[in-house]
Amino acid sequence: MKLAIPALLCCCLLCTTCGSTITGSYEGQGTGVRSMFGTAKLELQPSGRYYATIMGQTQAGTYAQEDGRLLFTFGNGATSVGTWSGDTLLLDGIAFLKKD
Repeated sequence: MKLAIPALLCCCLLCTTCGSTITGSYEGQGTGVRSMFGTAKLELQPSGRYYATIMGQTQAGTYAQEDGRLLFTFGNGATSVGTWSGDTLLLDGIAFLKKD
């Protein structure tokens, strides 16, 4: 479970690099996310910090844009990379759609 949360968080954060502003709120989409994790939410702040809530637990870390990707660093030092297309962040096969 500890590994699933960082992986899901990374997916949420990485899809926000191209075009529009990446900051804002995101919600995980797809039956896999809902059945395995319940509702997955992600908030990207202008300061470069993120907050992800999965299975009722909120985790925080930092994110940065680099070469069209989002690089996420979790509180434990682990990292993950995601991609952004339109209003969708894709990480480890999970799509996070921008809500605002």
